[in-house]
Amino acid sequence: MKRNWSLLLGTAMALQGCIGAPRMEQMPINHYFADSRDLQTVRRILVLPLQVGEGVDVDPQMMREIFVRELNLLQRFQVESLPLGADQETEINRALKHGEVSVPALVELAKQYNIDGVVVGRITSYKPYLPPHVGLEARMFSLHTGSWVWIADATFDTNSASCMQDVRHYAATAVEAGDYEEDPARLILLGPRRFAAYACHRLVGTWRRS
Repeated sequence: MKRNWSLLLGTAMALQGCIGAPRMEQMPINHYFADSRDLQTVRRILVLPLQVGEGVDVDPQMMREIFVRELNLLQRFQVESLPLGADQETEINRALKHGEVSVPALVELAKQYNIDGVVVGRITSYKPYLPPHVGLEARMFSLHTGSWVWIADATFDTNSASCMQDVRHYAATAVEAGDYEEDPARLILLGPRRFAAYACHRLVGTWRRS
């Protein structure tokens, strides 16, 4: 089945090349930003280990490394990562599951790491191989305002035409031409780390428009 999907993918892209340039439109990402003045006060952030949704089989450390790299590429924040198994992580995640914020744990983190904000995220779905998809959620909490200043979520499902167009847009605008000898969009779909990089780039990319 994987081989058949790959063959169909290659055929479809070849036909598109014959017919004309494929459409390259960006898929809309659900997101929220607080007042711009509140965003400006968040400069040094701490990224917690990503939570994993029930029944989702994924390497969360791999995803967090890619997610942190995309945050660094914004050149907007000084990014720190909370070590795995930290006591504060347990307290914060326990509160988040009940829709609350563990203020004592966040204050302790602020003192320990001298940070302005904390980023929490969750992987809601994941399928690394053809046709790949990943669901991501991320939120940033400001320790200056005591509220969420950024919230974003999206499901990148290559079964949808809008996601396929989004992948092609990413391949054409965000991937260095020399990175891949073959068609970059196809290789992004075939490589789990490359597809994860695409998804994180698009989610984090909402900051580029803020």
